[in-house]
Amino acid sequence: MGSSTWCSRVPSPPCTPCRPEFLAGRERLAAPLGPLVGALRPLLARVRRRLLHAKPEEARAGLEVAMASRLGKWSRGFQERAPGAPRLRFFRQEVSTVFREVLLTEAAPAIASGLMSWKLVGTLVRGRVDERTLQAVIRGLEGNVTTDMDLALGDVADVARETPAVASRLRDAASAAIIEELRGLAEAGRFLSAWDDFIARYGHRCPGELDIALPRWSEDPSSLVRVLSGMLHSDVSGEHRRRHAAALREAELATERILEAAGQGPLGFLRRRMA
Repeated sequence: MGSSTWCSRVPSPPCTPCRPEFLAGRERLAAPLGPLVGALRPLLARVRRRLLHAKPEEARAGLEVAMASRLGKWSRGFQERAPGAPRLRFFRQEVSTVFREVLLTEAAPAIASGLMSWKLVGTLVRGRVDERTLQAVIRGLEGNVTTDMDLALGDVADVARETPAVASRLRDAASAAIIEELRGLAEAGRFLSAWDDFIARYGHRCPGELDIALPRWSEDPSSLVRVLSGMLHSDVSGEHRRRHAAALREAELATERILEAAGQGPLGFLRRRMA
């Protein structure tokens, strides 16, 4: 057994690590990392620039402007091309640039610098504030797309509560057919206007929306109607806005506590500036 290897004791055919094709693949995997590093260098430079020089209060606005510009370009491109093959070719061309021109250039630097900044804040105040205080900052963030959508749906529910005939029908609704039924109800005009505005803004979404085969809310709003029905089992209007406002106030207070804690002790003035 002494000097014999494990591979030498394995009966034919030879074990996978000894097969020539496996060894050749291992050599390819061991290729220099230079090209990869070269591709990531611009990303790392953008992350560093954001961490050291960008103003946090302007970061989100800049990213939103960049993404809106990109979406506008795609929308115009689709409108300018005939349905069918021309649009598919445009789509394929644009998809091939998403990773390089959208993710690496715009989204990834913002996400990476944000995560690194948050980790840094936690490190700066470790042992000085509790985890609940740190989490309060996250819960009270403004501009979260899903939170904004939930608030908008809560507003639709509030409009429905203004008309008891509409609210009662929605409260007992079992399917999306109720929306078409309400279009025949004279008192439902205000609710239907709010509903149509919501669908115009969020109708491209749905549960499990990453699966493009699933119907969107603009095609089948059944799940949305069920959520709305659940909301209307409470008669209290504006509760969703009050909860959100409370979360924002808690986030502001938590931010103040974090900055105060960061400024304590030796080099506190430097930690507070970094936080």
